[in-house]
Amino acid sequence: MEGTYKINCDGAFLQSTRRGGWGCIIRNHHGDFLAASAGGMEHTLNALHAEATACLEGLELAAKLGMHRVVVESDAVNLVKVITGSATDQSELAVLFSDIREKILYEFNCCTMSNCSRSCNLAADCLAACGLNSGVVDPSEWLGQAPEFVIPFVSGDLPGVGQ
Repeated sequence: MEGTYKINCDGAFLQSTRRGGWGCIIRNHHGDFLAASAGGMEHTLNALHAEATACLEGLELAAKLGMHRVVVESDAVNLVKVITGSATDQSELAVLFSDIREKILYEFNCCTMSNCSRSCNLAADCLAACGLNSGVVDPSEWLGQAPEFVIPFVSGDLPGVGQ
């Protein structure tokens, strides 16, 4: 739908080093690239921590760009379940989940969150790997032009491609 933007987000996690990475990509209703961001994380608790950080970073980027109607897609079933569910979370990630819910509530007129298959989330996965492997905690951001290493995955993530 015109005026609706899709955010794909993904996290990466290395148990051995407790290092994480996150990535997100935003496209318009035609699937055209608009923006992306990626970053690394130190002292990452688990994979869900990286996935939730990716979601929050994607929402923050969309809000910064003035987007008001978004669809958030993640291949992390547990993340979508926690964010869209009504149960109170008491885990060590509860504050992060609360930040995501508040961002959705206060920054967007319409926000839906759903699962997508891993094969439809390859661009965000590539960005998360970039964040994980960069060794840099400060995020990278691309506006208007996708980074070269993501371009092959952008068209492959469109609905109906490769399914």
